[in-house]
Amino acid sequence: MSENALKLAQPEAVFDIVRDIHELSQEQGVKAQISSSLTSSFFMPSPEASHCPSPIPLV
Repeated sequence: MSENALKLAQPEAVFDIVRDIHELSQEQGVKAQISSSLTSSFFMPSPEASHCPSPIPLV
């Protein structure tokens, strides 16, 4: 089994992954903030979205 698979089999793995992501985001600084804002835009509709007409349904 690969080292990563063995890590994931342990309960602490989730916390390790979160810690690693946090450390990487600290290292990347502004890049991580931009990426986060772009990613969040896929999940949160912008205020302008409520003023857009409904899409044409595909038939």
